[in-house]
Amino acid sequence: MTSSPPRTLDILAINPGNTSTKVGVYRLEGDGASPGVHRIAEQTLRHDDGDLAQFETIPDQLDYRLRAVEDFAREHAGDLDAIVGRGGLLRPIEGGTYPITPAILNDLRTGFGGHHASNLGGLLSAAMAEKLGIPSYIVDPVSVDEMRDVARVSGLPDIDRISQWHALNCRAAAREASTRLGTPLDELKLVVVHLGSGITVAAMEEGRAVDVNNAVAEGPFGADRAGGLPATGLVDLAFSGKYSREELRKALMGGAGLFAYLGTRDVRSIEERAETGDRRAMLLIEAMVYQIAKE
Repeated sequence: MTSSPPRTLDILAINPGNTSTKVGVYRLEGDGASPGVHRIAEQTLRHDDGDLAQFETIPDQLDYRLRAVEDFAREHAGDLDAIVGRGGLLRPIEGGTYPITPAILNDLRTGFGGHHASNLGGLLSAAMAEKLGIPSYIVDPVSVDEMRDVARVSGLPDIDRISQWHALNCRAAAREASTRLGTPLDELKLVVVHLGSGITVAAMEEGRAVDVNNAVAEGPFGADRAGGLPATGLVDLAFSGKYSREELRKALMGGAGLFAYLGTRDVRSIEERAETGDRRAMLLIEAMVYQIAKE
């Protein structure tokens, strides 16, 4: 009996962030659960703040970003077999890979769980895959929810703690740790941290995130997010008349953190300022690191 030749699949991966879209083409070769993965090309497509400012909502950016992804694919990809995108703010779901459905697309377009650049992952993948006549998927969306019930209690019955976190990167880092330690993921207890404009600190047990800070509303402050704030101070600010409801939400989610204090989201430039003696830059970097360790 002759064995069938190993299967080869070329996959385009799309990971949108606030001001960039990371893309890559990968070739999977072999059969079974652990095929060999070969990187063909990777690139971070940077989006100018001025270009993004012309769009009123995040879904409005779809065609603009799609053109950039298609340009990359024309240059670096041949015949693709599937497209996969970062999952966004969907309904609570177990970690994993899911085919994109009309219901998923509707939730991403309407912002069912909120508006965030990660919502574009599924929209971009589906739009491009439809043109090519190939399947599209999302992986480990922001809404992955594996929290224990005890972790959902906030301290006020009107508010539950919810699971919104950088599941894609944290789960990938956990798998990498498992490989390096030579221990199956389902035998490990890990603390995994994602560092970006928002910051996630996740407690993972047996491959599941049993507790996470909501990277939108809790935890350490980041490049442009406030993180968790003193509750009474936030209440006073909300009723001060300085902000409308939407203005305050935008300030907390994109105008806070290092940006609010130092006028830039570029952590590399802030580190350079600290190294050259800028005491305020040094303090803010230390404060962010302190809060991450505290979390």
